[in-house]
Amino acid sequence: MTMLWKSGQQLQGGKYKIEQELGEGGFGITYRASSHNGSDVVIKIELVGVQA
Repeated sequence: MTMLWKSGQQLQGGKYKIEQELGEGGFGITYRASSHNGSDVVIKIELVGVQA
């Protein structure tokens, strides 16, 4: 798997913390993260320029 972010990495000045990569497809990567208030969130990023 292509992992752009690692577990424990904080995003947006600590607003979100990456917990784990959930999956990778032809167009992007999906991560489970926690927000600063303790909520679980999903972050999906598009891999620009990737050919499936």
